[in-house]
Amino acid sequence: MTIRKGAAWGRPGRLDDTRALWFDDASAARAFHSELPDRFRMAIAPGADMATTLGVTAGAQQEAVLAGDEATVVPIDLGIARLDGGPPRPFLAHCVAHRGRRRLSTTRPWRGRFVVVMNAAWHGDWYLAPKGHPNDGRLDLTDGSIPAREWREFAKRAATGSHLPHPDLSTFQVKTWSTDFDKPTFVWTDGVRMGWCRRLEIEVVADAGEIVI
Repeated sequence: MTIRKGAAWGRPGRLDDTRALWFDDASAARAFHSELPDRFRMAIAPGADMATTLGVTAGAQQEAVLAGDEATVVPIDLGIARLDGGPPRPFLAHCVAHRGRRRLSTTRPWRGRFVVVMNAAWHGDWYLAPKGHPNDGRLDLTDGSIPAREWREFAKRAATGSHLPHPDLSTFQVKTWSTDFDKPTFVWTDGVRMGWCRRLEIEVVADAGEIVI
C-alpha cells in the first residue's frame, strides 16, 4: 500500500540472502519490472539517485544493517515509459526527455522543450522533486523550457530544489500521462539513453517492490 499523509513508512526487516544486493537505479528498475507482479526485495547501491533520496550511504555500517535485523524495508514505486508505443522502459529514479544532444548533461542548456519525470527526489546533484515521495503512487512531472541565458541560474537553483515554481515550467503529479513532441526528442531512463520518440507515454506502478535501507 502506498504511503498515506502523516503515516509511518517502512517496517523492520532484513535483506533475504536469496535477493540481490547493491543495484544501481537502472538495474534495479529492470529487476523490479521483471518480477512484476511479485514484490522483489533488494538493496540499492550508494550513489544511485534513489539511494540519495532514501539516505543510503556507503560503508561497513550500512552492510551490517542490511545483514542484521536493524534494517528498514520500504515499499517503492516504479515508473514506466513507452516511446512511440513501443515496449515498456522501466525507471526507478527518473525519465528525462529533451532535444538536441545525445548525452544527458546538466551542465549545458537543454534546447527547446524538455520533460522530467521523477520517482526519486534527486537527479545527480539536482534536487528536482523536493515535494515528491517514491511511494506515493504518483510521479512528479516538469514540462517546459528554460532560455539558454537563464540556464546557469536554473541549474544553481535546481541543486537546492528552489528552481520551482518557474513561469516557463509546468509541474504536476501523475499516475498516467502522455505527450507528443513537435520534433524527435531523446529519452533517458535512469540516465541510460533509450533513443528518440515523437510520443512519450508515462505511467506508475505503485508498490512495485521493496528496498532495504
